[in-house]
Amino acid sequence: MSRSVSECAACLQVMTNPDDISKLYRELSLFPALSRADVGPVITSQYGGKYSNIYTEWSQRDLERNESVKFCRQYILFHDDKSVVYSGPSGNCTEIKGEVLSKDSPSREMKAVVRECSVKGEDKQFLEIWIKNIKAKSIDLTALKKHGKVYADEQFGCLVWSHSETHLLYVAERKRPKAESFFQTESLELSSTGDEDEMGTTIERKEKTKGKQFAFYEDWGEALVGKSCPVLCVLDIEGNNVSVLEGVPEDISPGQAFWAPGDTGVVFVGWWHEPFRLGLKYCPNRRSSLFYVDLTGGKCEQLSSGDSAVCSPRLSPDQCRIVYLECGIFGPHMQCSRLCMYDWYTKKTSVVVEVVKRPGEDGFTGIYSSQLSPQCWSADSQRILIACPQRSRKDLLVVDITTGGVTSLTAKCDVRNWCLLNIERDLMVVSCSSPNCPPSLSVGFLPAKDSQEEVAWVTLEESQPQQDIDWQILTFSPPADQDNSQYPGLDFEALLIKPKEVQEGLKRPLIVNPHGGPHSVIVAEWLLSSSVLCRMGFAVLLVNYRGSIGYGQDNILSLPGNVGSQDVQDVHFAVESVLKSGEFDEHKVAVSGGSHGGFLACHLIGQYQGFYKACVARNPVINLASMIGSTDIPDWCMVESGFNYSADCLPDPAVWEQMLNKSPIKHIAKVKTPVLLLLGEEDKRVPNKQGIEYYRALKAMQVPVQLLWYPGNNHSLSKVDAESDGFMNVALWLVQHLCRQRDLERNESVKFCRQYILFHDDKSVVYSGPSGNCTEIKGEVLSKDSPSREMKAVVRECSVKGEDKQFLEIWIKNIKAKSIDLTALKKHGKVYADEQFGCLVWSHSETHLLYVAERKRPKAESFFQTESLELSSTGDEDEMGTTIERKEKTKGKQFAFYEDWGEALVGKSCPVLCVLDIEGNNVSVLEGVPEDISPGQAFWAPGDTGVVFVGWWHEPFRLGLKYCPNRRSSLFYVDLTGGKCEQLSSGDSAVCSPRLSPDQCRIVYLECGIFGPHMQCSRLCMYDWYTKKTSVVVEVVKRPGEDGFTGIYSSQLSPQCWSADSQRILIACPQRSRKDLLVVDITTGGVTSLTAKCDVRNWCLLNIERDLMVVSCSSPNCPPSLSVGFLPAKDSQEEVAWVTLEESQPQQDIDWQILTFSPPADQDNSQYPGLDFEALLIKPKEVQEGLKRPLIVNPHGGPHSVIVAEWLLSSSVLCRMGFAVLLVNYRGSIGYGQDNILSLPGNVGSQDVQDVHFAVESVLKSGEFDEHKVAVSGGSHGGFLACHLIGQYQGFYKACVARNPVINLASMIGSTDIPDWCMVESGFNYSADCLPDPAVWEQMLNKSPIKHIAKVKTPVLLLLGEEDKRVPNKQGIEYYRALKAMQVPVQLLWYPGNNHSLSKVDAESDGFMNVALWLVQHLCR
Repeated sequence: MSRSVSECAACLQVMTNPDDISKLYRELSLFPALSRADVGPVITSQYGGKYSNIYTEWSQRDLERNESVKFCRQYILFHDDKSVVYSGPSGNCTEIKGEVLSKDSPSREMKAVVRECSVKGEDKQFLEIWIKNIKAKSIDLTALKKHGKVYADEQFGCLVWSHSETHLLYVAERKRPKAESFFQTESLELSSTGDEDEMGTTIERKEKTKGKQFAFYEDWGEALVGKSCPVLCVLDIEGNNVSVLEGVPEDISPGQAFWAPGDTGVVFVGWWHEPFRLGLKYCPNRRSSLFYVDLTGGKCEQLSSGDSAVCSPRLSPDQCRIVYLECGIFGPHMQCSRLCMYDWYTKKTSVVVEVVKRPGEDGFTGIYSSQLSPQCWSADSQRILIACPQRSRKDLLVVDITTGGVTSLTAKCDVRNWCLLNIERDLMVVSCSSPNCPPSLSVGFLPAKDSQEEVAWVTLEESQPQQDIDWQILTFSPPADQDNSQYPGLDFEALLIKPKEVQEGLKRPLIVNPHGGPHSVIVAEWLLSSSVLCRMGFAVLLVNYRGSIGYGQDNILSLPGNVGSQDVQDVHFAVESVLKSGEFDEHKVAVSGGSHGGFLACHLIGQYQGFYKACVARNPVINLASMIGSTDIPDWCMVESGFNYSADCLPDPAVWEQMLNKSPIKHIAKVKTPVLLLLGEEDKRVPNKQGIEYYRALKAMQVPVQLLWYPGNNHSLSKVDAESDGFMNVALWLVQHLCRQRDLERNESVKFCRQYILFHDDKSVVYSGPSGNCTEIKGEVLSKDSPSREMKAVVRECSVKGEDKQFLEIWIKNIKAKSIDLTALKKHGKVYADEQFGCLVWSHSETHLLYVAERKRPKAESFFQTESLELSSTGDEDEMGTTIERKEKTKGKQFAFYEDWGEALVGKSCPVLCVLDIEGNNVSVLEGVPEDISPGQAFWAPGDTGVVFVGWWHEPFRLGLKYCPNRRSSLFYVDLTGGKCEQLSSGDSAVCSPRLSPDQCRIVYLECGIFGPHMQCSRLCMYDWYTKKTSVVVEVVKRPGEDGFTGIYSSQLSPQCWSADSQRILIACPQRSRKDLLVVDITTGGVTSLTAKCDVRNWCLLNIERDLMVVSCSSPNCPPSLSVGFLPAKDSQEEVAWVTLEESQPQQDIDWQILTFSPPADQDNSQYPGLDFEALLIKPKEVQEGLKRPLIVNPHGGPHSVIVAEWLLSSSVLCRMGFAVLLVNYRGSIGYGQDNILSLPGNVGSQDVQDVHFAVESVLKSGEFDEHKVAVSGGSHGGFLACHLIGQYQGFYKACVARNPVINLASMIGSTDIPDWCMVESGFNYSADCLPDPAVWEQMLNKSPIKHIAKVKTPVLLLLGEEDKRVPNKQGIEYYRALKAMQVPVQLLWYPGNNHSLSKVDAESDGFMNVALWLVQHLCR
């Protein structure tokens, strides 16, 4: 009883109301942060006093505008060059808009500004020169077209006046030649020769620009997206001329530049970007050097060694010396740096401050910074000022460049966080803060070199201390059994922030927050989120575990190889130690962290089961092994796991096992703690697939989990809307789980129609012909004639006043009788038009329409949304008419994550069945469908008594559904009268494509096993509506019998597939390497082919109505034609008399044949022996005598798919170009029996590879083809095979093309929408709750193309879809990086807006052209 009372009392001590929390967050977010300070010249007043103006820039969150607002304020300072006499603000604040960079000239007479703005809808950049209060020049950099966008980041960016004030130096993206489609029609007025580049050199348009619009450009990763090739740019102010500096080596990316003494040239930092670029933000350990380029001769000189990493060079006021920071390459990203100095005149380099392994008696721990202050020299050029962490505080240090001595100016100050904004003539401008005091602005003069005086700090802008927040720094020594044997005796610290006043007898809940990095540190500074949590009533413990910076290099080096153990133990030890004080409630401890802090949070809830009652993880590292192939910092995964990294290192199963063992996913089975995940959609550092991997695993384990998804945000989640929404959701999650509160809730494919007239006698066609010309169809999403053909329903998409809308139209003859605005009705989301779920079905009575749409979601608003006065305070109504309480249901849900059904079904999450009452114009959402079911493929039951549909279970989570008909599903019936839902088929299989017979007595559907191969041989089942019995009409065929029937392989029956007598089913499906039209007798189960004797080898059933069949048919040398024919009577022996309505033109110069192969005995499958396979050979008919054709080998994807003898555009064009094309249906393909399919799982990378190569060698024996000119091309699993072939058969294939290829099964499993595929094809069973197993991952790695990367010599062209969810593009990038590291020729094309299929017209056409030219380049030299 006392425990319960205590809990209730503790809850009263914590703020729980969302409105109160948002109000508090809004209040504390008003405190601005300082970002810059400039000191003006010394001015002597008429009374003899000296003063200077100080210009400052600040930033503040604007929650209404959802942006960070930048503003400036100026101050006046009277001084005597040693101390401040008087200070005060001069004027109010002014918001800064559009300024990207700005810099005063050395004399302060001029100011340069790079400004961004929109002019007539076009984004532009201008470089402005201001003289006093006059804008003297405004140069349109965009219009000049000398370079791309100007860089404004800290990594590369600069804006520097020459000492003579005649020139400006800055960094921008290199200008790229204009890229055009191969199919671009050139304007008549354009020159046929070309454009000019920035040097005035003519670029040949066709040679340089055609087909390069999808070329892939590496960039420098997280927070530097799009920054690929920086160049140094110089503006001649007098001449208004911009030039790009010559002489910079091609393999160097320059940045952080400044003018050399005497303006003779430019000094800059250059980063090597070969073999490929890695993430640079927060990674100062990238190989780089200091360079000098001479402006007169263009000669470039390297000033520092090339085997280290340098940054932040600063020229002394006397222009004699340059200091810079230096550290080792690779290894931990953040390390203790040495301070180096280069003497400009002696050309000698010296180390001023060395790396500090462990602090000495003076307490100096070393230099930890990637950026020195822009001005950091004392006026006498003898000292350097550095603000950097010293344990858990950030101090202002002075370094004597002569002796190397380091002293602290702030060690004795109560304020624990100091940032140097500027030092000018020894006047220091600083920002200082503490956990209970927001940033304030202070100034002070640097004491003379040997003076013992303290700095007399004067505050220019004081902030408001938070009197109710208390804080302290705690020091911990790990227990003996947790000491590091290689680096013993290290301690660590934590910052404890807590409410000052606590009611007697009450214990506060504790939030534990380890930092990210892991080589980072939390210093005792103002932290908005911690302050708000503290003001809410929580205590916050921020742990600087061993491995943090600011404690010596040994402390840093103690962690790599020990992540997941040492850092986890440190955090938990700190928590247990703090709990011993008795101040905090040990039953109310939560953990929160981002990046590596999220890694630790997830480790803690797995390793200390039940201890932590809530967990928050922002962009967490979950699985080091699956992350390495997709992050911009693969070296980080290796180094932190305890291994050395090199660009050409190959995957090693033993290494991956160690990575897996050190990852949070290893402990997932023990997690019981509710988890909130916050993921940035554009995170390149820890790709969001890491969080999704954890989310899926938690859902499978039935652990409470919620995911928030932030579009447009990268790793930092720092955009104002994401930051504020994230905090509110985190706070409410903590309240919910610690304080027991209630949960708060024209490149396009053109579609056209043509009509035909048909005279017939119900048995044969008498006359046929077209009736009219073609008409393009625009905007139709779905359309369906009513049963009587008197009406037609159309779902149409169009834009109305800029808003995308969907309408449901009813047409009667030539009149649009109704047009219902579905968008305006707001009863549901978008209507589904895909084959997987979509339908548009008339009731038999023609009074209602049935369709599928996305469930309506309550309107989501920010926690900080100001509600309009006219809005009801009660709420909205949902689709059922139920009132939704606005604040409870919608606040803070705008970034909620919604699972979808994966590739090609993005955004399709919660389908609902919708019914339109045509007479009443009323749309309703059908009730009765189980909550854990996603319905689709629906139709009206006999007599319109209800609706029959396929339902897919979406618990524990959704997997990719497109091309995956093996997902657990069943046939359901929902009664319209009582809303009762009945399951008609078993729940332990997968069903699809139900079709009701014309007599409304029977339903046939396809059924296969769940999981296993995605495409399998299906059984055809039949459900009798009146007897309620299910029977199997056609069973799975293991191996073809004497009749040659190989089984049914389809995920979609034709919408109309029944004969008129309801006794037969027509199915078009692969039978080996052809697609036949089959007839199934539902009584006997007999299967006959209507097309087996036809020359045409590919038949598609479009419709059958009253036994009139409408089909499309094609062959490899004949594009699709349209034909009709009547189905012969049931027991008739007649052949179908096919009549062609629209004939296509055969390609007379193309020849083709189907080849059959039996693998050699040593390649036979012992479990499934005696299987053969086929290939389709397409070749030019005429070949000049004595010449041999080059051969392109193309294995299909899947792998359980098939290439049938149909019209294939790309193969036909290649053939007409003069290539022969071999399309291989290796063992594992569908259409050859279930045994053939089952022979491949567990043997991918061997059996399928051997089959393809055996087919190639067999074909080459004919002597028709040139064995020295063989290339391989494939997509998806075909790309997997292509990359295997060039690795396993070194040098045999002279060129390779891989479209969205599978490269590494082990790294793909955590990021694909079909993780089961990776397991099954590797030979393992899959279950939703299966845990990563090093032995399994080793097998996956061994079966992957990346295993053979070291042997690859073949040039590779990669084509990747930016939005591919099936084989995420990081697979291709992993291969690209590896090939570049191995110096293998590789090119990458990147297709925005394209998914796995790369099927958008611009991508498809551009892709083919680049593939064709790649093949020509490497086969036809």
